[in-house]
Amino acid sequence: ERMDTARSTRPQPSVALAPIASLSPGLGTLRVLPDWLLLQKIFTLFSSSTLCAISLTSKSFFLFAEQDYLWKKKCLRRFEGDFTFKGTWKRTYLLPRDKPVANRPPVTIPIVERLSELLYKKYVRSHVPIDSLSALPADLPASHSVDRRSDLSLQEFIEEYGKKNRPVILTDVVPKWRAYSEQVWTEEQLCKRFPTTPFRTDQPAPRGDKMHMSISDYFIYAHGIHDEDPMYLFDPHFADKMPELLDDYDIPIYFREDYFNLLTEEDHPYYRWVVIGPPGSGSPFHIDPYLTAAWNGLIQGRKRWALYPPHMTPPGCIRKTGKLSLRKTPIPIKWFLYHYPHAVNTPDAPIECILQPGEIIFVPTGWYHLVLNLETTVAVTQNFCNTENFPFVYEDLTSSKRVHAKFTDQMLMHKPELMRSSGVIIPEYYWTWKQRKIEKHTPSDELDEALALLKQTRKQCSAWSKPAKIPQLSNRSAQTSA
Repeated sequence: ERMDTARSTRPQPSVALAPIASLSPGLGTLRVLPDWLLLQKIFTLFSSSTLCAISLTSKSFFLFAEQDYLWKKKCLRRFEGDFTFKGTWKRTYLLPRDKPVANRPPVTIPIVERLSELLYKKYVRSHVPIDSLSALPADLPASHSVDRRSDLSLQEFIEEYGKKNRPVILTDVVPKWRAYSEQVWTEEQLCKRFPTTPFRTDQPAPRGDKMHMSISDYFIYAHGIHDEDPMYLFDPHFADKMPELLDDYDIPIYFREDYFNLLTEEDHPYYRWVVIGPPGSGSPFHIDPYLTAAWNGLIQGRKRWALYPPHMTPPGCIRKTGKLSLRKTPIPIKWFLYHYPHAVNTPDAPIECILQPGEIIFVPTGWYHLVLNLETTVAVTQNFCNTENFPFVYEDLTSSKRVHAKFTDQMLMHKPELMRSSGVIIPEYYWTWKQRKIEKHTPSDELDEALALLKQTRKQCSAWSKPAKIPQLSNRSAQTSA
């Protein structure tokens, strides 16, 4: 702060200092280390005062010490979500929250690729014009696009998209929502209705879980950042904190069947989120939790989607051994800059679309999908387990044994025929859990009968056949078949 104040009292230098030919001379003995090691391992050890001091040593040190990557980590560690963004992460960290920002751009040094490939690419990814990514290829074939439909009956949706595990965009659902028709989910309205309510972000918090920010602070951040991977509001608890938001939209008739609703709210896995993000933010390639299907209703802004069916691995991603989930996936900006150009017009090309305000997209079970926000977006999304995807959800839910046991119990009570026809395999730990529950809660004079019934049920379930694999699309032409 003292440096910033002192600088403002004397004549200002040009915003951009003269470029330099090489980083090496200005790094001294540290020049033998690669740039990534300097930035990610060495400079992260320095305190804020050390970074300020070392930035005055040479232009080379200035380039490293001014990196938003370093100051963002310090800022989030120190303030978590309680800050007002001031144009750069360094200023946000050094200046008091209530101190106005001088109307002066930060001092920079032009970075060229030959100077530092690492710093150059980070700069490019942070400042890439989103408009350059906001149009689909002019020659995009129908087999690589997503159907847009309206006036579908429930049975038509099930037959054409649910059973075939195909994505689709519905254009006549969101316009009926109060959130869209009355514009009560705009930035202005959300800040007015919930100015201090903490929203959960996708940013890990220093003390575990995820960082939270007020919606007002988040929009200040969203309008001022140049991050290569901006923070995203992704709140699964909005219904508890702001239950009135549930009155602003309706679950479409196509997605109301959800067997997870048999569970208590405490046992129900995360399944609905309010999603808000600035241009450049988004989600890297992933499949939805427990192989559920999902819908995403867009109220404001535009989103670019890239999708791959379950049998294809997106370029640039690596699957976990023997699983559909991914262990390596680039952030959206990286994927569109480095992988997408090589995939277009090849067998590895994605199915893609741009979701417009007022539209809702259905993402089928097991489909990999990446989302890049082209504008500031506000959306609501929900995952579900229905008749079509139940066998796959049930099998994947075994990774959470406690929830899986309770889910099995509810399905055997309420949907035994679906359990039988799906041929799911009930794991041993369920029977152990169920027996202990019976022994604990059943009166002694009824215990023998209850245990005998459990034994009979187990014998019947053991005869069920194994479930089928997730439906695979044999070729892209299946996308347009009806």
